[in-house]
Amino acid sequence: MRIIVLIFSIYVFIKSVAYGMFEYTQNNNKSGAIIIYILSAISLIAPNILIYLR
Repeated sequence: MRIIVLIFSIYVFIKSVAYGMFEYTQNNNKSGAIIIYILSAISLIAPNILIYLR
């Protein structure tokens, strides 16, 4: 179960960071890109910590 959550969270992290880069380069939305980067880091770290604590 831990491996599945790890792989899925890495997948979501990569997709989110790619969208953050798109938002920064194409739309010139710096604040939106920073928020997306922060949320993608949270989506990478939080599920893995919760699975480990459970």
